[in-house]
Amino acid sequence: MFTRKLNNTLHSILSDTPALLITGPRQSGKTTLVKSLSPNMAYFTLDDELDRSYALTDPTGFIRRSERMIIDEIQRAPNLLFAIKKSIDDNRQPGRFILTGSTDVLTMPSFADSLAGRMENLTLLPLSQAEMVDSHTNWLDAVFSGNIPAPNQCDIGEVFIDKIISGGYPEVIARNSEKRKQDWCVQYVNALLTRDILDVAGISKAAQMPKFLGIIAQMAGGLSNAARAAGEICIDRKTAAKYMGILEQMYLIKEVPSWSSNAISRIVKSPKIQFIDSAILATLLGQTKSSLLRDRSAMGALTESFVLSELLKMSNYSDHRYRFSHYRDALKNEVDFVVENERNDIVAIEVKASATVGMNDFKGIKHFQSLVGSNLIAGIMLYDGNEIKSVGDSLWAVPLSSLWAG
Repeated sequence: MFTRKLNNTLHSILSDTPALLITGPRQSGKTTLVKSLSPNMAYFTLDDELDRSYALTDPTGFIRRSERMIIDEIQRAPNLLFAIKKSIDDNRQPGRFILTGSTDVLTMPSFADSLAGRMENLTLLPLSQAEMVDSHTNWLDAVFSGNIPAPNQCDIGEVFIDKIISGGYPEVIARNSEKRKQDWCVQYVNALLTRDILDVAGISKAAQMPKFLGIIAQMAGGLSNAARAAGEICIDRKTAAKYMGILEQMYLIKEVPSWSSNAISRIVKSPKIQFIDSAILATLLGQTKSSLLRDRSAMGALTESFVLSELLKMSNYSDHRYRFSHYRDALKNEVDFVVENERNDIVAIEVKASATVGMNDFKGIKHFQSLVGSNLIAGIMLYDGNEIKSVGDSLWAVPLSSLWAG
């Protein structure tokens, strides 16, 4: 079993807050984690038909079953939150409720009352590479403090492709065969699009959604274009935008917003599309290790999504708060990821799936540096190499493997 980096934070929350909500994709390890946090708490899952029926018809009676309880898949009975709120108002003892949700439930209309002041919410994504190797270094924290972690060993070339096609879901990592990994991804996506979509959006039939998701996979690493996706499957733009929101709520994709400044014009405002898990993206694109070795044209998008996923996971278990965006202007100067902390310090990150880095690769970062000046802590080119190289003026070429160093 892997040790999750959120453990200490979760214990701290349970010591002073009545309710804890852990959201994240199905099969990311939420149930295993919450049971290990409080093994003596009463446990209920709303995937169970009888428990779900009880919760829907008599939420107050359901909550009275125990003073302290774990409730899995809370999005399947959203009215329970109102009963939980009343129970907490009667007894504000810390650590009474641990809730999990397999969608971003706080964006759902039925969860508008978010138990403010009574509940804290954290996100558990699939395993990070740092958790897999039991690294004790948070790369984001280190870089913002002025230190770039040096990898113990560099996983490059074919070894890095193996990481891409395995992603972070425990069930995929545990499978030895590439075919079996992709079989799991296919079944997982199908289950989300036939069952969970009803909980998220009240849609019982969405025949276009699998094809829509396939089109979005082709856009990974590029600017979001819901209008183009809508045109390809003959739906209107409003429906396409709704579908995009659903995919994000189910933790399949992440729309990275455009970085903006009132003082700078000609910035492209469209978000970029990335996938939360590179194994799922590879499966949707029909990419295998052998196909990527023959033709690396898909490696750029896969590596970008892989990197964003790692950065998001780090931010979830950091003591600091980070914001993620991308930069692109009308002259096509680009930075893949702009990361900002609470003090508006910035780290600009470019991702390159190649082992060779030249000064021209820093063009976008250097342009961005000229805009933000001393706010830029570091401009980093993550590449498929094995050496940290300074190229001057806070600019660095850094192995992808440094993300899980230490």
